[in-house]
Amino acid sequence: MDINGTLTPFNPAQLNPVDPNALVWNPPASFTWTDLTRLPYAYTLSPVDFVRNNPNQIGTIAPADDADRALLRSYLPLTALLANAGFTLTLSTQGQGSIQSIPSGPTYQAGTIVQLTAVPAAGWQFSNWSGDLTGAANPATIVMNSPKSVTAIFTETNTSPSITTQPASQTAPAGSNVTLNVVATGTAPLSYQWKKDGPDIPGATGATLTLTNVQQSDSGSYSVVVSNSLGGVTSDPATLTVTAAPVFSLRERFADGDRTTQNLPDSGAWFTSSGSSNLTAVVGQATQIVSSSRTLLAYFTNATETPVSVGVNQTLTLDFTVQFTGFDTDAAAGANTFVVGLLRSVANPGATSGTGFTPTGAPNTNARVSGDFGSNNPSSNAFSNYGGYAAMTYTGLSGADTPVRLYARTGTSASLLNSTSPFTQFTGDAPAPSTGMVVNTDYRGTLTLQNTGSGVNVSYTLKDATTGSVVMTYSATQPAASFTQFDTAAFYLSKATSAANYNFIIKAVDVSLAGAN
Repeated sequence: MDINGTLTPFNPAQLNPVDPNALVWNPPASFTWTDLTRLPYAYTLSPVDFVRNNPNQIGTIAPADDADRALLRSYLPLTALLANAGFTLTLSTQGQGSIQSIPSGPTYQAGTIVQLTAVPAAGWQFSNWSGDLTGAANPATIVMNSPKSVTAIFTETNTSPSITTQPASQTAPAGSNVTLNVVATGTAPLSYQWKKDGPDIPGATGATLTLTNVQQSDSGSYSVVVSNSLGGVTSDPATLTVTAAPVFSLRERFADGDRTTQNLPDSGAWFTSSGSSNLTAVVGQATQIVSSSRTLLAYFTNATETPVSVGVNQTLTLDFTVQFTGFDTDAAAGANTFVVGLLRSVANPGATSGTGFTPTGAPNTNARVSGDFGSNNPSSNAFSNYGGYAAMTYTGLSGADTPVRLYARTGTSASLLNSTSPFTQFTGDAPAPSTGMVVNTDYRGTLTLQNTGSGVNVSYTLKDATTGSVVMTYSATQPAASFTQFDTAAFYLSKATSAANYNFIIKAVDVSLAGAN
């Protein structure tokens, strides 16, 4: 034993139990002894090297190795002087998996024995340890007698293919494109083969099957076989139903420009306005100056005797792209500032014909248009019997809690869309609040009427045309299914007397009928 710098032999029997009086040296005041009964080795203590930053020199054991050092420290615990000393254990992985440590780290007092368990991720397996721990034992232990770095190595297991996302059934109109997808896992490389009604589809060997310009002959059952070197798996069948292509009654892009006189062409594809002098057009768009509340309409049939009929399982859609340079800023939040309608212009049987007016004539006559807007309309209001549906909305810089309200026209009135008096509201689920709108921004709106057989489901959505973000949306079903014939698309814009003028710009309007009757 080294006592005060002098190597001094002593009787090992004095170590069992320890006789502190037999060890004449000057240990730190906080150094404590414990029973060394199970320590079978001779050892020396060197107070000169016994410093906080060099805990490995607490003592040496003959024979000296890491296990003996750890054993000695377990019998010679230090208290305050070395309480904060410790070593860092750095853990890392190669491949996909994790390492669990007990006790948890990353810093441990000298001599701590740490159990490490390698946990592979799905599809992976533990291979071996590297760094300061070697071998393939799992779990394994490591003694913290110095800073350590350990890496768990994982290798990918060989697995057969498994489908995690099945291809989905779809219904699409003729002429459209159809995006069928499958997502699968398994040992790479994976191969794919799509099938239609059983046989392989030549060249269809990717995770996605794209069908362009589909026709009714493309309807059928589609599946895909995913395989690798270990085998293959077949997806659930996805049914593709191809319906007849939509029939368009109106595709207005203002290709012919000028609207200053509102003289009607030979077709019904023509927007007219209650403020005709404030409606102008260039190729590609028409502009309505909203100097007071305005109504605009377009007939999309050429004769009152042949309106568009929406049969069971058919859908009539009004699709439009518009822009606002301002809004009715003095309107109350939630007021009807923008109304969109699909209507049927039914003449009043009791009307007295005015000059040039024919209540049963084609809707593209000047007299018919004048009759709709009151000018030259007989005093009994020939078109007070309009029927149809309207989405009455609030548009503006701020949103509203009830941005969309849906109505069916059930009463007689000369008002087209500027009053709720001839309409009856019907509701579905609670509407979501709208978001604020921005001036000089294109918005795309759709009003759809679907004849379910037991009612008409009416849906209205307005989106930012560039980003696709929804500004407002709502749908509800009118159980009575009162109206299934239509010939008119119409807009209404409000402006309070005190509000500034603004422009309503129409860039595109489509009316189409889809679905098999």
